Amino acid sequence: MTNHPNRLLKYFILIFLFFLLITSCVSKPSPQKTRKNCIDCHPDFQKTVKKNGPFLHKPVAEKNCKGCHRPHGVIGGAFLKDKPPRLCFNCHKKNVKDFQNKFIHAPLKKGDCFICHEYHSSQNKLLLKEPSFQLCLSCHKEIIKGKFKHKALDNNQGCLYCHVPHTASNKTLLKENASSLCLSCHKNKEKLKKLHFEINFNDNCISCHNPHVGNDKRLLKPYVHPLVIQGECFKCHIYKGNNLDIRKDLINQCLECHKIQSGRSIHKPYFDKKCFECHEPHASYNLFLLKNTPGKVCIQCHSDFSKIKQYKSIHDPVKKENCLSCHKGHVSNYKFLLKNDDKKICFSCHEKINDKRFKHPPSQKDNCLKCHRPHWSKFEGLLTNEQKKLCFSCHKKTSLEEDLFSLHMPFQKGNCADCHNPHSSNFSKLLVNNTPQLCWNCHDNFRKNYSKLKKHKPYKEGNCLLCHNAHSSDYAYQINGPLSNICFECHNNLGRKIKSEPFVHPPVQKDNCSKCHDVHGTNNVWFLKQSLNNLCVSCHIDISKYWQDAFSHPPIKKENSCVECHFVHASKYNYLLNKASDKICIVCHKIDEKMIKNHNNIRPSESNCTTCHNPHGGENNKMLWLNQHPPFAKGDCTPCHEGRSK
Repeated sequence: MTNHPNRLLKYFILIFLFFLLITSCVSKPSPQKTRKNCIDCHPDFQKTVKKNGPFLHKPVAEKNCKGCHRPHGVIGGAFLKDKPPRLCFNCHKKNVKDFQNKFIHAPLKKGDCFICHEYHSSQNKLLLKEPSFQLCLSCHKEIIKGKFKHKALDNNQGCLYCHVPHTASNKTLLKENASSLCLSCHKNKEKLKKLHFEINFNDNCISCHNPHVGNDKRLLKPYVHPLVIQGECFKCHIYKGNNLDIRKDLINQCLECHKIQSGRSIHKPYFDKKCFECHEPHASYNLFLLKNTPGKVCIQCHSDFSKIKQYKSIHDPVKKENCLSCHKGHVSNYKFLLKNDDKKICFSCHEKINDKRFKHPPSQKDNCLKCHRPHWSKFEGLLTNEQKKLCFSCHKKTSLEEDLFSLHMPFQKGNCADCHNPHSSNFSKLLVNNTPQLCWNCHDNFRKNYSKLKKHKPYKEGNCLLCHNAHSSDYAYQINGPLSNICFECHNNLGRKIKSEPFVHPPVQKDNCSKCHDVHGTNNVWFLKQSLNNLCVSCHIDISKYWQDAFSHPPIKKENSCVECHFVHASKYNYLLNKASDKICIVCHKIDEKMIKNHNNIRPSESNCTTCHNPHGGENNKMLWLNQHPPFAKGDCTPCHEGRSK
């Protein structure tokens, strides 16, 4: 019993020692490495941020690049987590509510925050790219076009003195109602009354005044109703209580000065006496006191004009919103309120369009709308249809040429105006220029290639259409017919010879003159593509077999030697020989004692030279055929031939 506690102590000590042993074998955990941030690897970026300005974007100041960027890109790079403005609204949550306002600054509406703001650092507060006034003027340049400037613009806040930069419940992003805003500075009511002809005019200041600049000290708009200048307000207004009100017979007052006009065509608002649908009563930035530019005023009713941007071709006055260049605003003696007859009004701008010698019939008859639309078109040149279809609607015979084999590229694409002037021209068929200058508009490289060569007469004279059809043909390169037929129109003697002779050169037989000749020009004789000998050998390879390594017939070495024995087009003799075979060899090789001796004292027959000799060359100067009859090869003719007397 006394040993029991000791035994327990021993067991405890053993267990403790075992525990120490185990723990000593386990390695201590290494301290975790500190994760690097973006700046650690991109120190140059930090320098750039500091250089660009003292004002830092909050995530940049906190080195929180991941606030806006994804750290890993599929192809490398730090990509934004989302597109502006959603990305910006992650932090600028209070600005989301502003989108409920009626009026939103155009860049913000498009989500393009970075038009005005820098995204890392800036020299200006609120990370603006420039001081606010200069930044506004980068888009709104027109607000400083004037001799006199509103003093509010000189305030330290600049534009932001009256406007808010993002959204507002007031038009033009004003902080409050325009007149209330004006009266917050112009508080002296007595002075205002005196300046306004002793009239309590406390509302709608900007109906007469430009809030930014003007050409007089009063900052009046450029166009002001004469009654306003004269202070004759009560011709149109009455006092109702302490405020100005409009007379019930206001339109009749207008008609006292602006007499009713008459005409065959009357603008509906004018007929209905709704003057103020188009005009301002006091002052305007636009001629005739229009509420806006003519185009924008017209769009109020003619809403189809709002879609003009989708069209390929827009009439210049329409593009400039200058409807009044063609139309009258009230009445006209011509349809559609035109200023003149539609057959003449076009020429008020396009007066030189018909001043050339040859005139297109529709243009000559002043019938512009036969081909053109007056406002816009999905086709270039305000055309009523595709150029090709429009031309073919009259030129039906020409349309059939589309079915031919070879089409001229402009004709194939339907670009008739590439070659023809659709109105008038000094050249026949309304061509925009004469040939060959017209052809060289596209084929100028072709002209340069032939500039230093001798030229074929039709090409030299620029008579391209002698051989080619301008639109299409059933033959390659739009030539007017089979090539030989075209050639024989000039080379008619050669044509007759070819048709009458029994033996014809195969390229000629196939109507392929261009196999040997360059039809435009070359420095070789007869406009051949190569020198005559080389050209012949390019097909007749066998005749040049011995020329390099053995013996060639001496005439071959002469330039153009082939024609000494052959006709090149046609002949009444086989092999296109220019004489009977018994007449050719003896021209050079007279049958004399020396020749008879060389033929084993046998007189050779003039007609049989080529039975033994190759007329072009051979292994030696005898030019014998390679395969010979054994007795003949030994020089023994007597087994077959009896000796002939000299």
